[in-house]
Amino acid sequence: MEDLKRVLIVSSVHNETGKATAGALDWLLDRLRPDVIFLECSPTQFPAFQNGLGRTLESTAVGLYRRRHEVVLEPVDLHLPDAEPLKLKIDELFERIEAESPRYRQMDEANSQSTEQWGFAYLNSRDNAWLECEIQREMRVAVEAAGDSRLTDLYELWTRINDQREQEMIHRVVAIATQSSFMKSVLLVGAAHRPSLIARTQCPSNDGARVVAWEDDWRHEIDNPNSDLA
Repeated sequence: MEDLKRVLIVSSVHNETGKATAGALDWLLDRLRPDVIFLECSPTQFPAFQNGLGRTLESTAVGLYRRRHEVVLEPVDLHLPDAEPLKLKIDELFERIEAESPRYRQMDEANSQSTEQWGFAYLNSRDNAWLECEIQREMRVAVEAAGDSRLTDLYELWTRINDQREQEMIHRVVAIATQSSFMKSVLLVGAAHRPSLIARTQCPSNDGARVVAWEDDWRHEIDNPNSDLA
């Protein structure tokens, strides 16, 4: 364990809402103090991330953190050459499922409300991981119940791309860890990816098992007992 590079999986959202703010994420990064931050963006998107174009909660928070601390930023997501047409298809998928499933709408609303109320404490909790799994399970149920070939194709496209993206993130983190000397890092990802990433990285045969120590339970490292993450 001593020789392994630590990678803390930290869940976020891309847009500010309630207590999930750039300032709150900056505070969290300040407590965790990573040497490296692995980003949910591709190398192609990285210049725009650094320049603040298409600003997200994460890019703002990372920018704030870098004003005070030296940190290496590493983009690890998969490059998607047809991103705009793909986004339209994924938007259609979620709109269709929302129309088809009252249970999906209920869980999605509960997820949004908890994120607003509790911010990063919720986004990195077991409650959120469980609800994200239930939401994705309900998506599959709704698609199967609809019996619509177009909806099925969209769902299969979405799941295939997510699978490819998460495998790429893990592969790139391990490749960088193999060639780097950092001790602690953060993999900053959208909360919907967290359950799957935890499952993939906790498998004994996972890519990089001898190089990286993947950690999703890092709350003990937050040293303010009165904070929302305590």
